[in-house]
Amino acid sequence: MKKILVLAAHPDDETLGCGATIHRLYREGHSIQLLTFTDGESSRGLNKKNRNTLLDRVSNILGISNFSFSNFPDNAMDSVPFLK
Repeated sequence: MKKILVLAAHPDDETLGCGATIHRLYREGHSIQLLTFTDGESSRGLNKKNRNTLLDRVSNILGISNFSFSNFPDNAMDSVPFLK
């Protein structure tokens, strides 16, 4: 069994980018953790719903044992100074 860390900029990138692989690795018995970097809110104004609230359900479906997220602004991570 391996420990696998999935890094994704936004919540849903893990599913769209490698969801099937995550689930296969889970079925093979590996421990999978997820870290997303943004606050989960859409910067486009189309969806005011915070996507981080769905990570618990997504994790159960894909087989992710643990997840956490940061609070960088969605689609604006480059607006945060490097020293912060």
